[in-house]
Amino acid sequence: MHWKDLESDIKLGTLSDALRQLDCLSAVRAIANLMLGVRIYASPSCVETVTSHVKSDKHEVGGLLIGQVWQQDVKARSPAEALIILDEAVPSADYRNSSVSLEMGTDVWNRVNQRLSAEKIVVGWYHSHPNLGAFFSGTDRRTQAAFFNNDYSLGWVIDPVRHEQRVFVGRDSEEYQPLILELNHGLEMA
Repeated sequence: MHWKDLESDIKLGTLSDALRQLDCLSAVRAIANLMLGVRIYASPSCVETVTSHVKSDKHEVGGLLIGQVWQQDVKARSPAEALIILDEAVPSADYRNSSVSLEMGTDVWNRVNQRLSAEKIVVGWYHSHPNLGAFFSGTDRRTQAAFFNNDYSLGWVIDPVRHEQRVFVGRDSEEYQPLILELNHGLEMA
């Protein structure tokens, strides 16, 4: 067997590319937030879609997150060196669930693929843990490692009953602090 390295078809920009797209005040806010450790932002529509979806069922529900990733250094592949913007959430419509489990069907991947572009990629997934607390179970960690194993990939778990949420990043599902910051008319201060 012969191994051949192929260039990735996923386009990751640099942070300077991201900052050039912002007005001056938003760029200053983004830099200040980066210095405070805030590196994951979500559009208001993404937050609304996720929030509405996880509150819609007393059992677990979930979906995929589409967004953009910019890195400080193209060779660096750690979440601490990336800026992630969650543009859109795509809820799973075909799934089996219970109060403690969720199995999403392939339909969500088909619907997501229609929305992807050179700039927008699948950056992660979300799901709910109604009244169980926000944590990553062993199954969640295996899912993250199998399907969302890039260093920038994130898993967002929300307990809509207890009003808790946590974010885990990368293949090893390391907990991300602080939480996702909602994007409002530029990059607001954390």
